[in-house]
Amino acid sequence: MVITECVVELGMTDHCVTGVCHDAHVNATTNENTTNGSGSLTVQFAAAARLLNAESQRFGLDAPSFRSPPRVVGVDRTVRRREHGGVVAVALRDRPFVAVLGDMIEGVIVVNRLVAPVADQVRTALWAILSIRGFISTDFTTAASASMRSDQTQTRVA
Repeated sequence: MVITECVVELGMTDHCVTGVCHDAHVNATTNENTTNGSGSLTVQFAAAARLLNAESQRFGLDAPSFRSPPRVVGVDRTVRRREHGGVVAVALRDRPFVAVLGDMIEGVIVVNRLVAPVADQVRTALWAILSIRGFISTDFTTAASASMRSDQTQTRVA
């Protein structure tokens, strides 16, 4: 199965990854572009949609269309299934970008009616691809160590 092979290959190399390369790293905690000041959330959403679409097709899945915002007021994600694909609508405002990416990946799973273990394999592969392409930051050591230092300076022993 292509999906399983891709997950295995991603551990060693990213040569199985196709699609649009996105060079703007996004800080998962602040939702900010960490490489430069350009790249609005909408542009990042569009690039992620193109990448997820291409990867879904490469896995042999129906690739959904992505749009924002959902037509239903007050929800973060809606999914409309069609014969060959569907439409995943995701809210962008006032949400961390990593939550938006999670909704997009779950939309791929729902549109294709995937169940475990295939759903887990696809989910893992898509997260890995997004990470490799720089859509999510995996460097939490700097933020964690800074947080620990500030906690240590505020701690007092009586």
